[in-house]
Amino acid sequence: TEYELRGVVNKVCFPTGTALFGDRLYIYYGAADNCIACASVSVKELVKELMSYKK
Repeated sequence: TEYELRGVVNKVCFPTGTALFGDRLYIYYGAADNCIACASVSVKELVKELMSYKK
């Protein structure tokens, strides 16, 4: 989104912390030095996706 793209450092998100509640991983991050935001993902789905790239 726009608030994640424009700031002191453009097009960069800085992960700053995580929290795990059940199967849900929450990733807190600074967005382009202007905002704090949170993304979440199912741990089961994340591992499944990562394992699909296993060599």
